[in-house]
Amino acid sequence: MKTERNILIAFILNLSFSLFELIGGILTNSIAILSDSVHDVGDALSIGISYFLEKKSKKKADQKYTYGYGRYSVLGGVITTTILLVGSILVIIGACKRLIHPTEVNYTGMILFAVFGVILNFIAAYVTREGESINQKS
Repeated sequence: MKTERNILIAFILNLSFSLFELIGGILTNSIAILSDSVHDVGDALSIGISYFLEKKSKKKADQKYTYGYGRYSVLGGVITTTILLVGSILVIIGACKRLIHPTEVNYTGMILFAVFGVILNFIAAYVTREGESINQKS
């Protein structure tokens, strides 16, 4: 139950911040913040999937799954890791395009969003630090 609650808190924090960051990226004209917003949406999506699969993994064994549903927690970890890797590659591609075609950005706004993002990610990592499952640890 604690694992599910921690994953849900991390999901809510990430989804809320990604929407906030999307607006900030548009206002500051920053590809870095927009890319991070896309990355954070991927984080939130993977955390949401993890939450669902963690709940499912708690079900007891039945006729169909004689060893129980524990493998769903591992599946959540694999999906989370895959989404984060693909998101990272997309962010790198976007950054390379901006290097080729640079534009003016609002640096003060970028710094404020970056500091807020670091704080929020620290809170999410702190909440899920003592993972009880592979899913929560990922």
